Amino acid sequence: MNVLIDACVPQAERQGVMDLQDLHYEMLVEFFQADIDPQLAFFSLFDSAIEPNALHFFIARAVTGTKPHLVMTTNFDYLLEIAMGKVASQRQQVVPVITRQDFERWADPARLLEAGRIPVYKLHGSKRNVITGKDTGSSIVTTLTALAKDRADGKLFAIEPYKRPAMVHLTRGRHIVVLGYSGADAFDIIPTLREIGNIGKITWINHIGGLAPRVFKTARAGDDGAGTGVARVQPERIPADELLLELGSKDVDVARIDVDSGEFISSLWEEWFPDVPIPAVPGKGEQPQVVSTDERSVESMRLVRDMYSSVDDLQKWTLAWDCYNAMGDVKSAERCATNGLVLARKNKSPRFTSFFSWSLGEIGLAREEYTEARRYLDEALAVAEGNGLVDEASHVHALIGDWYRANFQLEDAMQCYERAYRLNVKRNNLAGQASCLNRLGIVFQETKAPDKALDAYEKALRLEAQLGNMSARAALLHNKGRLLEGQDRTPEALEAFTEALKVSELLGDLSAVYQEADNIAMVHYERGDFEKAVPFLKKTIETGDKLGPRDEAFTQYEQGITHVLDYLGNCYSKLGLWKAAFGCYDRALSIDQELGFPESIAFDLKQLGVLHVNMGDHDVAVTYLKRALQAANAGKNAKQVAEIEDLLNRLDRNAS
Repeated sequence: MNVLIDACVPQAERQGVMDLQDLHYEMLVEFFQADIDPQLAFFSLFDSAIEPNALHFFIARAVTGTKPHLVMTTNFDYLLEIAMGKVASQRQQVVPVITRQDFERWADPARLLEAGRIPVYKLHGSKRNVITGKDTGSSIVTTLTALAKDRADGKLFAIEPYKRPAMVHLTRGRHIVVLGYSGADAFDIIPTLREIGNIGKITWINHIGGLAPRVFKTARAGDDGAGTGVARVQPERIPADELLLELGSKDVDVARIDVDSGEFISSLWEEWFPDVPIPAVPGKGEQPQVVSTDERSVESMRLVRDMYSSVDDLQKWTLAWDCYNAMGDVKSAERCATNGLVLARKNKSPRFTSFFSWSLGEIGLAREEYTEARRYLDEALAVAEGNGLVDEASHVHALIGDWYRANFQLEDAMQCYERAYRLNVKRNNLAGQASCLNRLGIVFQETKAPDKALDAYEKALRLEAQLGNMSARAALLHNKGRLLEGQDRTPEALEAFTEALKVSELLGDLSAVYQEADNIAMVHYERGDFEKAVPFLKKTIETGDKLGPRDEAFTQYEQGITHVLDYLGNCYSKLGLWKAAFGCYDRALSIDQELGFPESIAFDLKQLGVLHVNMGDHDVAVTYLKRALQAANAGKNAKQVAEIEDLLNRLDRNAS
């Protein structure tokens, strides 16, 4: 990731983009493909990687031995196949399983083994079949769109259906040993392993350089949850731990080994292949290489820089904007759009002028700065229409519709959305059609036409299933969930919100995570299921704490966070968890005091007073309620004043 960022992001933004913790590789490559290189030419660098290391040769010998093992990989390179070809008696024995046709033909590896063939299953594809020379570039799964395409209904987080039979044969009832795989991929491999079941045993090798081996046995059913281990040390969390804990709770024999991969492979090599020397990479001395060296990373960076040396600065600003925007870093996205717009105007580039103008208009809409937003949107539309940029024009029409909707001019909004939809139909722009259908659904919902709204959402979801746009899918599921919730179709609403939350978490979209967690919490709260509401309210608060500092425009943060804290405090009170409830109300009070909202301060103090009433602390309760009364009077809220006075009077009567 850092190599691509270093080569194709403006120098001033490189470190900022690199520091985006939730930016997935698949997400970056998707933006890179859209903004910089539609053909992803950097994959050709895998053709120059022809020297396997000791890990590749170890696996190659394991799968070609007298008792052959099976291997599957998510790597795109050919190093494993090259090593297997060198170790096998005949290179043609090696059968890379890459394309859909390959997976359907060789779903059961037993057929290949019986014929004396040696399969290697490449779950995320490869640019070519290095054994046959066949071009297999269309098999590569490296973007979010590719990960979301060709999924069965309700199986967004799973491997493609045509690969599933092979994964079942490769894992069911077997001992799975994981080498060189982080488990950070939460889109297809990990969810599929979770679903398949009947895994015999799993050993996860976690590479940590220079560390003496530490073995951890994951908690099993009936354990106290702490797990046991050879090493009595609490391990650092890794992405795979959630899966390992879940499998361990289902009576799968699970172990995680933290170890230096080089030393680990060396020791296993001497035990398994005592008569074969460990191979050294030519030109690299006598020591076996197990992991990539800094020297190789530097060479990769040089090659990528050379490959993309002519990338336009406007493309670089667009890539940086995409990364920040996807991660909810609005201030940084605004900075990129502003710099990009200055450069686009200077270079007289209509496409980029329109793009950066509507980007700033969209930010203005989010901040409720409607005059400024409309100025940018009008400029974007004039440039797009004046230069025949139909796709850009249709997008801006939709954003102007958002502007009208935000200003409660729903008929004007509807006309803009319909105009944009017609343009997208004419251009066969499916993504644009889905976006307009989503917006039309919102207007139908707001104008009390729920059947039309649901129909629009369903049509848009069907289009997004073809396209694989996860972010758009999450937004549609959110809107569908709100509609279903309003119709008292609670189970269906929860299902929509839950899938939207999963997608948003994987995308690192904190604003969406905040919304969806809050939606789920409120559904449980309204049903009186306070125990189920608690974890989602906590997730909402944790997400708000991450999101708030990124952008002052996130008005839901400081004003909305107290709303969430109050609901969480109420849940704790209902569950009799007084100390936890106090912490929630007290934090809400601190925020509202800092913001200076008298009515909110009065509400928080009243909640603290009621809490102490429930706890039997009469004097403390009266103190809080008297302070609440002062705040309510300062806010001149007669209803609030009457409620608090009534509480104080009842306390006085009970005391006497």
